[in-house]
Amino acid sequence: MRILSLESTRVAGSVATLHVTTGESAAENVPLPEDARTAESLIPTIGRLLEDRQWKIQEIDLICVATGPGSFTGLRIGVAAAKTLAYATGASLVGVHTLGAMASAATWDERLWTVLDAGRGQLFVAAIHADSTSNELHAPATSIMNIGDWLEQLQPGDAVCGPPIANLKPPLPGG
Repeated sequence: MRILSLESTRVAGSVATLHVTTGESAAENVPLPEDARTAESLIPTIGRLLEDRQWKIQEIDLICVATGPGSFTGLRIGVAAAKTLAYATGASLVGVHTLGAMASAATWDERLWTVLDAGRGQLFVAAIHADSTSNELHAPATSIMNIGDWLEQLQPGDAVCGPPIANLKPPLPGG
């Protein structure tokens, strides 16, 4: 199976491929250029990655695309490109909730907060409990919160993951 994945929820988006064969898999991830807009760089980056992998566009079996939350414009570009490629190639298409994908790669005991920068002192947040159903994990309830309000909701034992954490370490409560 040949999989193409598009992530355009943030300024630093990416395109990835995964080739799964019997007993083996090979992945490659290419970040979008930070000095170009997603609309300018997404399709050329896909083309270069497929060329490097020596894949024909018609050989793609599955296209995965991040569905947010994230940059409104970036999401529109990524989803439109994914839908167009899936339609043109006959590949299957699946949307992936950004915060749910982050949660699936994390480990936690009680409650996990996945966060993304929403700009203007706010975060996109999802709180996922250890006893959550598979559906809640893959599409968690998401909201936008002021950073201070979110920090007040954190409790000892909570786990937190997401790109903004590096900038939030000083105000994070202990434990």
